[in-house]
Amino acid sequence: MINSLQTEKLHQDESLSIEVDRKLNLLFTRWLRHPSSEEFRRSLTLASDYICDLECRYWLSDARKLYYMELADQNWLVSTMIPKINPYVARFARVMTEEGLSMLDMQRIKDKIEDEQKIVEANTRVEIFLDAESATEWLLQHHDSNSRV
Repeated sequence: MINSLQTEKLHQDESLSIEVDRKLNLLFTRWLRHPSSEEFRRSLTLASDYICDLECRYWLSDARKLYYMELADQNWLVSTMIPKINPYVARFARVMTEEGLSMLDMQRIKDKIEDEQKIVEANTRVEIFLDAESATEWLLQHHDSNSRV
């Protein structure tokens, strides 16, 4: 399913690759190595700029090389990045390893995102997957149902 994406590369550095499928309105980010906190924030700020500029409705993030996230970065993600992308992103799918998932308090992050969304009346759905195929299928399934409306 992920192979069905028709992406063009927008950016790549030593930490992150950013691609877009303009037809599906989907941003695809893939961590190439575990970043420092500064690289993490800089890279996600760039990705969110693309989200806003291109008005992407879907974000697929392959975070299998992101082994953990500092608590300060988790809080920054919720307080800074979520409000920025909320007006655009309907669904965010994150692909992680089982080890990465065990080291991240994803439920706390999801709860904070939901609390933030109640304040700004947004409705970004966030789901975690262990493989890119399932994540892509979830995103495209939503895209297909929106296309028929």
